[in-house]
Amino acid sequence: MENVLEAFPGGLEEAQRALKSRCEELAKEARAMRHRLGLAYGTPASAVQSKFTHRSSSYEVFDALNPTFATGGDPEAAEQAREARAQFVSEYARCKALWRAGDRNVIWPAGTWKMRVLHRCRCHPPSITLAQLRSIACLVPGLGPGTHRCVRRLVGGVNL
Repeated sequence: MENVLEAFPGGLEEAQRALKSRCEELAKEARAMRHRLGLAYGTPASAVQSKFTHRSSSYEVFDALNPTFATGGDPEAAEQAREARAQFVSEYARCKALWRAGDRNVIWPAGTWKMRVLHRCRCHPPSITLAQLRSIACLVPGLGPGTHRCVRRLVGGVNL
């Protein structure tokens, strides 16, 4: 430390001033370089004041990535989700064809909402256990035992 201070005849205060002015110069150069490159970067205050509706100026093409399933990069979970969706779609199409042919005793796949609500069609129960429902409900903030009206309707009035 003493070797560094020897370079400044004014002592510690002069070294601090020199360091501060050099940092300010480097910051000014960095801001100029960002401006030349067209990169958007501001202060925390400007980030808070910016509107959330403004579009990002990132390099990504808008709407290029629109995942159907958010699996966090887990390929096995993504494949399971694709298979479950394909199974639901094929079962729904089969039920829809029977319904259009006049068969009103069709049991629609679990997850069918509109046909159940609008036409009071019968649907398969969800393939989820009560223990799984309880564990999911615990993850939702603000929902305590007995307040899961939607979940209770889903499992036929079972009180969680």
